[in-house]
Amino acid sequence: MGALTVKRILYVAAFGAFFVILGGYFGWYGFEYITMRKIHKDLSLDNDTKGFTNWKNLPVLIKFSMYLFNVTNPEEIQLGGKPILQETGPYVFEIQKSRTNISWWPDGTIQYYDKSIYRYAQDTDVQNSLDEEITLLNVGLLGAAILVERIFPFGLSLVNEAIPLLFPNSTDMFIRATVREILFDGVMIQCNYTSGSAMPICNGLKAKAPPTIIRDEVTKHYSFAMLRHKNNTLSGPYRVNTGSKNVSELGKIVEVKNKMYIPFWDKNTTCSEIKGTDSTIFPPLTEPKNDIYIYVPDVCISMSASFVNKSYLDSKITAYHYESSKNNFASVEEWPENKCKCSKLEDSHKEPFCYKRGAFEAFDCQGSPIVFSPPHFLDADPSYLNYVEGLKPDREKHLTYVSIEPLTGVPISGRKRIQMNMFLKKIKGITLLTNVTEGLFPIGWAEEGADLHSGGITELAKLYYLLETFKVIRWILIILGVILMVIALLLYLKMKHLLCFHNNQVTAEFEYGVNQWRAKEGEPQKLSTFNTDKVSGVEDAPQTISTIYPPLGNKGDVPTSITSTTVPR
Repeated sequence: MGALTVKRILYVAAFGAFFVILGGYFGWYGFEYITMRKIHKDLSLDNDTKGFTNWKNLPVLIKFSMYLFNVTNPEEIQLGGKPILQETGPYVFEIQKSRTNISWWPDGTIQYYDKSIYRYAQDTDVQNSLDEEITLLNVGLLGAAILVERIFPFGLSLVNEAIPLLFPNSTDMFIRATVREILFDGVMIQCNYTSGSAMPICNGLKAKAPPTIIRDEVTKHYSFAMLRHKNNTLSGPYRVNTGSKNVSELGKIVEVKNKMYIPFWDKNTTCSEIKGTDSTIFPPLTEPKNDIYIYVPDVCISMSASFVNKSYLDSKITAYHYESSKNNFASVEEWPENKCKCSKLEDSHKEPFCYKRGAFEAFDCQGSPIVFSPPHFLDADPSYLNYVEGLKPDREKHLTYVSIEPLTGVPISGRKRIQMNMFLKKIKGITLLTNVTEGLFPIGWAEEGADLHSGGITELAKLYYLLETFKVIRWILIILGVILMVIALLLYLKMKHLLCFHNNQVTAEFEYGVNQWRAKEGEPQKLSTFNTDKVSGVEDAPQTISTIYPPLGNKGDVPTSITSTTVPR
């Protein structure tokens, strides 16, 4: 071993400092930064990235469950009785969602059309037959009556005359049909007339039919179906941010149908503002307490979700849990910004009609006076729930939520739940509506959601394992660096022959070692013998005997004397 020098000690100290800096830099910044930069690049919607591949054709099937409210006392309701409803379902479908007609824009956005294919889920444990017959509010008839009352009240008498022709054998405001007909096959509206009171109504449908009403070009009849227009059809175009320039903008919708605002609401209001993503993709979340936004095409509005808590999946993967914000369905008194959701009347001199907490109408979006609310009027004004019997709000079953892994923005689990209603009201001139019980009448509610597949969870677990490994490496480097720096300090003290005394304890430093003695007060003690062979390399060198005398009285820790005697061998 070479001689101990300051230069060598500095080398040891420098290596220690290097490891401390290396561990600190790469542990808190470098390792994670490099890893997350690679992940963010893969998440972007640039061509050939993993994120784009999964976004183009979702690797999971979205579960869609439909519940309908069977009316058990239609005759009583016609005479003013309280509606009694029975929830039927779920009728479960699987949605295969994909994006098509894709094009990239120079500003870092991507345009596409959505395509959804509904398939009846045969293997689910909770499935009801699509062929069971139920009694449902006649949405087509009530919608037509409300529409005519709003835009052309003088035509109500014509509608009243046309009802028996449009809905043969109809004696009340309800239809009897199978679930299959109500959802997909269609409930017929007879319109093959060339004259009479029904003809202008049918011509009006041809010009302004909502997407739920479709004409058969062969029979000339129309039919109403709740989901048919959504199955195997394209919607859009949408334009969203690819996240290639700024990952915090990943998936955020920029345009809907070539517009940067939603035209169905008053411009420059919170209702017309496009915010958030479509819920199948989210950017990484840096601040959990900020609300996230989801654009809901069925309602033509962006809805917010508020942070609730942080949880862990398999004790490793972090998940931020968000639930539908109370502001989404707040009354105007509770949240003035919701005034844009009030129903506009044809008479501009009248104030818009605003629903109470828990409901709002999306007439222009749907083309019919559909009123949306949380399922079973969860958290809504009590008057809505008191209007009917048979509804039982349950947060576990009826609340909209999403859980997101924050580092990647990957949705771990989510359920989007919303209820469709119509306001059943007495309309002067319509015989079937003369005595009905007025109120917000539930039609049905839908749940759409998915859970991250096992492969996705495994990928997230690998990411967390990698990041934990980096933390371990970080501390190994830091501890190793500290140890080297401490060793360097001790070597320096040894080289300088520094002594330290404490409570009669004497530390003596020699070139090749450090020895300690404790002396008894008042008694000299021979402490050690050193062979100069190890110093000089001379075998015949004499021995050196050192005797240390302890301190006397209160003289501190300084020894009374140290004597050395050299003797021949």
